[in-house]
Amino acid sequence: MSQSSIVGKILRNRYKVVKLLGSGGFGDTYQAVDMDLPGQPQCAVKHLRPKDPNPATLPIAKSLFEREAQILYRLGNDYDQIPRLFAHFEEKGEFYLVQEFVDGDDLTKEITPGLPKNENVVLKLLQDILEVLAVVHQHNVIHRDIKPQNLMRRRRDGKIILIDFGAVKEIGVLGLNTQGQTSVTVAIGSPGYMPNEQANGRPKLCSDVYAVGIIGIQALTGLEPNQLQEDSSTGQIIWRNYAQVNSRLADVLDRMVHPYFSQRYQFAGEALQSLISTVVTTPMPVAHTVMPLQLSSQSSIYPVKQNSFYKKTLLVGGAIVLIGLGGYGIWQLYTRETGILSNPSLPTSSTKADVSNSTSTPTSNPKTDVSNSTSTPTSNPKTDVSNSTSTPTSNPSRTQSTTIAESTGESFTGFYNLPRLNGKATVVMTVKGSPITIEVDGNDAPITAGNFVDLVQKGVYKGLAFHRVVHEPQPFVVQGGDPESKDPKVRADQLGTGSYIDPKTGNARYIPLEVKPKGSDTPTYNKPFDATAQPVTLSHKKGAVAMARSQAPDSASAQFYFALEDLPFLDGNYAVFGNVTQGFDVVNKIKQGDRIDSAKVIKGAENLKNVEE
Repeated sequence: MSQSSIVGKILRNRYKVVKLLGSGGFGDTYQAVDMDLPGQPQCAVKHLRPKDPNPATLPIAKSLFEREAQILYRLGNDYDQIPRLFAHFEEKGEFYLVQEFVDGDDLTKEITPGLPKNENVVLKLLQDILEVLAVVHQHNVIHRDIKPQNLMRRRRDGKIILIDFGAVKEIGVLGLNTQGQTSVTVAIGSPGYMPNEQANGRPKLCSDVYAVGIIGIQALTGLEPNQLQEDSSTGQIIWRNYAQVNSRLADVLDRMVHPYFSQRYQFAGEALQSLISTVVTTPMPVAHTVMPLQLSSQSSIYPVKQNSFYKKTLLVGGAIVLIGLGGYGIWQLYTRETGILSNPSLPTSSTKADVSNSTSTPTSNPKTDVSNSTSTPTSNPKTDVSNSTSTPTSNPSRTQSTTIAESTGESFTGFYNLPRLNGKATVVMTVKGSPITIEVDGNDAPITAGNFVDLVQKGVYKGLAFHRVVHEPQPFVVQGGDPESKDPKVRADQLGTGSYIDPKTGNARYIPLEVKPKGSDTPTYNKPFDATAQPVTLSHKKGAVAMARSQAPDSASAQFYFALEDLPFLDGNYAVFGNVTQGFDVVNKIKQGDRIDSAKVIKGAENLKNVEE
C-alpha cells in the first residue's frame, strides 16, 4: 500500500487520514481526524508493515503489535507526557496505531548543528528528558530510539513528550530468513544514539540513558553524533574540549555515554539523581527509584523496572517513588531499568536468560553496577545493585503477588525446591583476612535468607569477587557474589551476569522477590512493593545486606550487596535479608576486585530447611 493511497482513506470507518507527517524505515506516521467525536479532534496514525509480506510473518507481527500496544496504552493513560493510545488494529494484513496528536515541535528545532547551547539550558533539557524517561523505565520499557526527532516540545505547556517507541518498530523489521523461519531483528535504533550493546541486539535500560547523554553532548558542543571522536584506547567519546561546561556535569555525561554499559547509570532515574546533584542551588525533590537488579541479556519490547545519587543495577527490579521535580512528577525506578539493574549505579544482576518479556533493563557503571546475571538495584550507583542475569523460563513465577499465607506447612505454592530459613542465622564472611559478621533474618525473609545461607553452606561464595563498589559521589553499595568471578581471568567490568548453577540439575536457581510490609504476618512475592505507602520490615539501613537482581522481580540468584548508607529508595524493590552486626569497617574498605576468603554459618544452620512442593 503506497503512502498516497492512505491519505484520504478512512480507517475503521472512523479515522480519516489527512496528511503524511513523516516516514521511516519501519512505517509512516499520518495526521488524521476522529470523525466519531465532537469537533473531529486530531489524532496521529502510525502505519506499521512487516518488510516481508509473506503470510507466515503476519501472526508473529500481530502478536508483537498487540503486546506493544498494551504497553503504550498503559503508559499513555497513566502519564501526560506519553501520547495516549486510542486504538490499535489490523486491516488487510497491515497494522495501525492511533495515538494522541502532539501539537509542538521536535527537539531538532532546539538543538542546531554549529550552535552550542548554554550549560544551564542543557541541564534543564536533560532534566526534562530524563523525567519522562524515568516513567518509561519504571514500567520496564526500553524505548530504544531516543533522539531529538522522537522528543516533542508540547506547545501548550513546554513539556517534553516522548514519542515513537522503538519496541513498536520491532514489527517493522520482522521478516523471514532464507529458510522461511521467522526472525526478529532487535538491533533497532538510530546510528549515533545507539550504544554497542543495542547495535548487537541486546539493548538495556541504560542504552536509553546513553542516547540521552549523546543528546546532551550534542547540545553543548553543537556537533552531530557522527562528528564526535572516540579515544582509541578507552572508547570514551572526546567532547569536553568543544564545550564550556563544569566538570560535575561533564562527569555525569561521560558516565551516561560510557562505552561499557555496566559503567553507565542503569536507568533514567539514576541519571536524573546525579544530574540534580550537579545543581549548585537547593536540590529539588525527586523520586527515588533504586534497584539492585540483574540485566536481561535478551529483550525485545523492553518493559523494565528501575537516594542518594546512585542507581546501579541491583538485580532486583526496582520500584519507583513519585516525587515532584521542578514541577513535574517523576517516577524513579530501577530502575537498570529500572529496580536496580546491572548497572554501575544500582546494585543489580543481569540474567542470561530472557527476562525481558520484551521488557529490559538497564546497565552498568563500574562504581554503581553491582548487578550480576541475577540482579540487585541498578541505575544509580547508590541504588542499582542489579546483576545481569535474566529469569529462566523454568523459573516459577506468578502474574500476581503471592504471600506465604497462600501456602502453609512445609510447602510454598509456586516456589519449587527452594531452601528457606526458619528463624535466624549468623554468617561470618572474611575479606582480606578480616571478618564481617552478618545476621541473616529468616523470620522476615525466609526464602531470600534461606537461599543465601544455603549458598554459604555449599561454599559458593568462597573466592568470589566484589565487582561493584560505589563510594562516590556518595556511599552506595558494595556488590559481589557473581559465580563467574571465580575465574580470575574475568575482569570486574565483565561481571554482573552470573547466577548460581545447581550442579544436580545444570539449571540456574532463581528466587522470588520477597518483601515483608511492616505489620504483616507474611511477605509479599513476585513484584515490587510500594514502600512509600507502607514501610517494610527489613529496610535498606546502613549495613543492610540484600539480593541483587535484574528488572525481572524473580531473578535474584547469588549476587548480593551491602548498603553503605541508608538507601530508603531501594525499599520494596530489592529484598533485604540481613544486616552487618560487626565488621562494617571492613565492608567500607572493600575495593573492586577484592575477594571473599571464606564464608561460614557459625550459628543457626539448623534453621535451614529445604522445601519441596
